[in-house]
Amino acid sequence: MSKEEATQEFMLKLADARINKLVDEVARLTKELAEEKAVTKAFQDHVNEIDDFEIAYLDTLDKRKKH
Repeated sequence: MSKEEATQEFMLKLADARINKLVDEVARLTKELAEEKAVTKAFQDHVNEIDDFEIAYLDTLDKRKKH
């Protein structure tokens, strides 16, 4: 193997290692984003539930005032 071929092979191995590292980082960030989205959705679900309860409570108060 010539020096040039050895250099090219070494550079390919470095590039391959970097690509693998980037793929792992993308996978980690994708998982993290999915977890954050799940937490955000759970929070929004709780907010919606509170809003629904508040609306029902205010409707009940209005009905009592009318009677």
